[in-house]
Amino acid sequence: MEKELAAQLKNLGRAIQTLQVLKNGLLPIYANSLEAVAEIANYVAPEHLELMVAPASVAFLEKNITTAGAMLIGPQTPTVLGDFTAGPSHVLPTGRAGRFFSGLRVVDFLRRTSTVHYDSASLRRLFPSSRPSAPWSNSTPTAGQRRSGRGKLKVKHNSLSAALRVWL
Repeated sequence: MEKELAAQLKNLGRAIQTLQVLKNGLLPIYANSLEAVAEIANYVAPEHLELMVAPASVAFLEKNITTAGAMLIGPQTPTVLGDFTAGPSHVLPTGRAGRFFSGLRVVDFLRRTSTVHYDSASLRRLFPSSRPSAPWSNSTPTAGQRRSGRGKLKVKHNSLSAALRVWL
């Protein structure tokens, strides 16, 4: 790889700038196993990950690398096509943010709302799990929240009654 980079630098109009990027922004990593490749890639969480691997290795890496902003597979997949032609957004996570963010997509501009609806039997069965001692709970319901839940256990709803609660 180093020989090829040196040969290509000789023919670039912006060789000095490219050399700076190569010195400060390129991280070639050589690994002895596909598991190591996936582990390193997931730790680094790169904006662009170019994988020069045998075709038989692609499925394993696609499944196990989960933090790259964009994976570019094989020598026929240059970054420029990934960024400007293929479809993945050029707005990709940088600075290892791929560990918890994906590239910008249309769905990021859509508004989502969670809807929760219990029937009486479910409320009676599940309300006790909302107590502060629930093993999965990281927060403590306020006294008002607890009273609200207990009050719902006592209320009988019919088709003419409804409750609307907005939490701000």
